[in-house]
Amino acid sequence: MASIVKYWIKQFAETKEDVYDKLTRNYWQNFGMTVVMQIERLPSEEADVESLVREQTVMFTSLKVQNDRKKSIRFEGDLDKDVSEPIVEYSKLTLDVYEHSMKDLLYKTCCAYFEHAEKKKCRAIFPSLVDFLMKFGSEDMFVSVARSYKLGSGFALYDGILRGWLASDSMRSRALAQLIFIMSKTFSDRELELLFHSFQQMSPVAVEWCISLSLSPEMLVRPAASKWLRSALVKQTLLSLCRRGDEAGSRLVLDCLASYEGDLCVGEQTAQSIVSTLTDTVSPERCKLAADVCRALASTDFAETSLPLAMRIFDLALEHLSKDKDTYTEEEVEDQAEVETLRASVWQAVLDAWSSVAGPALCEVAIPAIYKHLLEDEDTLDTQLIERLVSLCPFLTDYDDIEDLIDQIFNIPIESSDTAVRTFALRQDCVYGRLSCPLETVETKRLIEIAEDNTLRDLERRDVVLFTRCLVLRAGFFKEVIADGRENDARLTNPISFDHVLMRLLEDTAIISSLCDGYAFANFYDILKQCKVYMDAKINDIIDTYDNDGEYLRHMLSLLLNKSTDVGFYWIQAYKLLKNRAHKALDLNLDTELMATVDVAMCSASNIKNWSQLEFSTRIDMLNEIVTQNGYYHILEGYKNKTQDADLKSSYFPMVRSWCVAHDLTSNAEENVGRREQFADKVHEALSTLSLVPIMDDYYKYGEKMFNDRDYTKESWRMTCCQSTLLDCLGAMVDSRGWDMDSHEWDFVNIVLCSVLTSLTLTPQLGCTKLAMITRPALKLFRSVITFVNNVREECVKREPRAHIAELPTEWRDIFAPTAFTDIVALLSHVLRSAEDTTMTVCYVATIDELIGAVRLINWDLTSAEKKQKEHSLDTLASLAIHVLSQDVPSAYKYLAFAAVRMLSKPLVLDDVEKLSQAGERSEREGDEDETIISLSLARYYDALRIQLVQLDGLLQEDSKIEDESVDKSALCSASLSFLLTALAALMQSELARGDLVHHYINSFGESELISCIVLVSMRLLPADVLRAASNDSPTAALSDNTLDHFTGDPKLSVHDADIMSIVHATSCRVLYSTMRAASGSVRSYWSSMSARRAATLRRIVIHAIAQPLIDEQLQHLRYHNSILEDAEVYIWRSQGGKHSRGECVVRCVATAEERALELAISLSEAHPLDPPRPVPVAAAPVPTHRLHFIRVYLAYQNGWVINALKMWTEMVRSRVESAAQCYICYCRLHPTTGKLPNVPCYTCNNRFHSHCLRKWFKTSKKSNCPLCRTVF
Repeated sequence: MASIVKYWIKQFAETKEDVYDKLTRNYWQNFGMTVVMQIERLPSEEADVESLVREQTVMFTSLKVQNDRKKSIRFEGDLDKDVSEPIVEYSKLTLDVYEHSMKDLLYKTCCAYFEHAEKKKCRAIFPSLVDFLMKFGSEDMFVSVARSYKLGSGFALYDGILRGWLASDSMRSRALAQLIFIMSKTFSDRELELLFHSFQQMSPVAVEWCISLSLSPEMLVRPAASKWLRSALVKQTLLSLCRRGDEAGSRLVLDCLASYEGDLCVGEQTAQSIVSTLTDTVSPERCKLAADVCRALASTDFAETSLPLAMRIFDLALEHLSKDKDTYTEEEVEDQAEVETLRASVWQAVLDAWSSVAGPALCEVAIPAIYKHLLEDEDTLDTQLIERLVSLCPFLTDYDDIEDLIDQIFNIPIESSDTAVRTFALRQDCVYGRLSCPLETVETKRLIEIAEDNTLRDLERRDVVLFTRCLVLRAGFFKEVIADGRENDARLTNPISFDHVLMRLLEDTAIISSLCDGYAFANFYDILKQCKVYMDAKINDIIDTYDNDGEYLRHMLSLLLNKSTDVGFYWIQAYKLLKNRAHKALDLNLDTELMATVDVAMCSASNIKNWSQLEFSTRIDMLNEIVTQNGYYHILEGYKNKTQDADLKSSYFPMVRSWCVAHDLTSNAEENVGRREQFADKVHEALSTLSLVPIMDDYYKYGEKMFNDRDYTKESWRMTCCQSTLLDCLGAMVDSRGWDMDSHEWDFVNIVLCSVLTSLTLTPQLGCTKLAMITRPALKLFRSVITFVNNVREECVKREPRAHIAELPTEWRDIFAPTAFTDIVALLSHVLRSAEDTTMTVCYVATIDELIGAVRLINWDLTSAEKKQKEHSLDTLASLAIHVLSQDVPSAYKYLAFAAVRMLSKPLVLDDVEKLSQAGERSEREGDEDETIISLSLARYYDALRIQLVQLDGLLQEDSKIEDESVDKSALCSASLSFLLTALAALMQSELARGDLVHHYINSFGESELISCIVLVSMRLLPADVLRAASNDSPTAALSDNTLDHFTGDPKLSVHDADIMSIVHATSCRVLYSTMRAASGSVRSYWSSMSARRAATLRRIVIHAIAQPLIDEQLQHLRYHNSILEDAEVYIWRSQGGKHSRGECVVRCVATAEERALELAISLSEAHPLDPPRPVPVAAAPVPTHRLHFIRVYLAYQNGWVINALKMWTEMVRSRVESAAQCYICYCRLHPTTGKLPNVPCYTCNNRFHSHCLRKWFKTSKKSNCPLCRTVF
């Protein structure tokens, strides 16, 4: 069309014919009228407006297109063809006329648009009008539009018309703002300033549009726009957007922080205000915006401006990462599953922000912030959170000053907690005899102060939390530093400092490992274990990252060896820790290298040298060498527990050293010269044999008082260490070479042991450090001595003893045992009485641990008779122990109380026997046939069990499960353990009963009505694998051997086992087994009243875990005692069952009477004892079946042994046969054919005959008379 119009114009110019002029004028006039009419009729729908404007724009565009050469698509291989048409050239006049007409049409169209928008209040036209103006807009057009409103310029158009539109709610839109900014390109600087100034009265949203449009390159070059972007209005608007936090507003804020020609678009002050506002108002949802702001500023010269914001994001992230998931409100998260997503997004914001501000300034504020978080008053170790902190390492690392940064990380201000952890770890190892520290050093100063004060305080959770947090952070940070350095091929300027860091990490890890061994009872044990697992993995990572060929590992082992030799303490454990992580590729005998490094004067626990072979200028020099340093001795002690011989050698030298220190045998005091020289000479002679002669001679000659006169709370630290190492050495000597010890050495051991035990009973505070250091080795020595003495007679069968060894059991029983056993009982009583008032410490745990083992070896009959009549009476101790079992006390006290009850079980049984005997004698003497009520010792167990049941009912409801979160695990463990141990003690005591007492105990259990409760609680607390097997009646549902051992073996009650629930599970197995064994009749009665589901579960448990051991026990007892059956043979048959169930067992007994074999079978089912044993006569017997009822009762309800039932049957059979009269027909008691006794009586002569014989007699005699009296039957 454009070509036709141009042709008309050209023809008119050339020919001057009016027809062409009319055609042209008519075209433009009709075209314009059509466009205007279309706009006037335009509906208000946005889609229609957009469609019309787009069509008109396309049409106007086609009219403006010049005649270019036509183009075509060509493909590979096409021939070159010129398909273009020739271009028609027009004169300048023609083009000018055409252009003028075109502009006039465009101006009219634009005016029509504005008129329509104003008339219809239609802002939907503005978006399309923007596109129109972008193509055709010009200053003349804007002036033309202004003139249509009788205004003179484009700015006048804005100020008079568009400004009002932008301010009104009906016309305001972003497209209108865009239209205004298109017009503003034609404004002068002054007009542009007035434009921006007018925005003061605009709505906030309009201002936001204007700010966004001002950021275009065309605007930024204008001084007025640059000035306005730094104005207060823009600043306040941006701050409002920061507070609002929506996505569009966030984008605008970030756009404003862009750099233009080296400067911020909005200026530094506005940027600082934005950072400040975000710092004050940032939330998890706005963290991304805050991080983006930091990143936006990172590319400018004002990067440090965002540092406070980056740190605030960091603080906010830590707040949310430390927050419990359950504490989020519904407003924060709709679902708990969103918590991790929210946390991840927050931490990603931290990484983004820190990556923008990384540098020295960040390090300066970041390290204190990390300190602050680590030192917060929290009681958990969150390794995940610390790993996130470690992930910030790349932003803090600057290899120009990496050593200083590492120093900052390793010098976190936790001196108090660090000292506490190290001090109490050292105390623990001194108490357990793993380290001897008689000398006061920097490391032992605080420990000695605690010991001298006799304080009962122990390590606290907060100290452990701070120490482990810092350790985890240091390890993770150090690993990242090394990894980052390797990745970037960075050269470490001072590798010595890195060696020191790794050594420090290894030492701290060794301390944590040591604490794990002794603090299983503590409320922070889970933190110690978590830290240990983390550090083990992290140290492996560090070594793998740093060491490629093993050379560095060798280097570190060498450094640790030197440190161990020079300092001692935990450096040898650090060495062993690293040695255990050595690469398998290293062909290195580490123990040999260790011993080669240590001074030849000191020797290893595995290959000790004789000091007597070394050359010293004087014997005094040798003593000085013995005392000098801790390192040698701690290396020796670090290699304990390998062999008994190694333990002795590792204990002997520390003992000699402690003796020298305690008695000041290395000083130059004149009064000690003679004693020092004599001791030095004897030590030199004794080193080759590790003899006690130097110690014994010095003690007997210079000892001021015996061991039993000592108050250990008042003894010096040196003397306490001396006696502790002496007791350890004596115990190791008894274990290693007790059979070869001389009589004077045994005398010294026994005297020292009994004297120390007596002293301990007089010392009030068993929980203080010095007393624990003496009590533990003393009780351990007691166990060693008693074990050796008890085994002497058995060992004498294997080899000939020396005379004093052979007499040792008698000597101990007559002389030492009464004192030693009584003292142990006194200690037991003291500890049990203090259970409810004592806070558990490592000193108490060490004491109780050894006391449990010692109590098990006590012979109650050998304790002091006087004490047994007073404070240590049987009733008093038993009641005390059961009372402790019933209380909510630490588990260690319950284990000790259980051991005490087990020790007292046999005396209590004998006491009950005595009560029955006295009651029987009294009844016989007084002629009273009424049954006398006797208070048996089991009654005290019943009272305790009833109290404990009340506690359990409140914790373990009928419909609750142990794994439910609503169940208080700690309280449940304590109450369950109390109930199970009390029940087990009562059941195990009943198993010791014999004779009539068995029936009394069985009746007592039945009358107590507690068996059902014991069974029910035990079933509720069984291990998960047992319950799973019980829920499936398939033969494949077998239990592991370890689980089966829980039923038949005593529970392993260790004070060092932190998993109390596993002990509860194991104990419940044993209790259920013992209940079946001791009170099967009561269990059977309760089982019959159970619900079908629970009864089936119990039956399957019995089949899988209980029946076969009980059957095996019956059979084993039968084998051992089968000699009591005379003229009888026993046969055993077992059916094939499952993997752990061998099915039914049948015991056949064949007895002989009157030269005839009689048989009885006793069947033990696969569910024994739930299914009672069934005695069944196999063949015709002289005893009717109904007369076997007493055997059924004996086996089913009196826990009878099968062998005893068979004996009762054989005796009954023989007695009945022997008491029966002969049949005077066959002259036999038992019929030769049927085996029956005479059963047909003659009422005249009272003789009996076999029915078979009588019929034969009648038949042969053809009479019905009695064979003897001839009376007619």
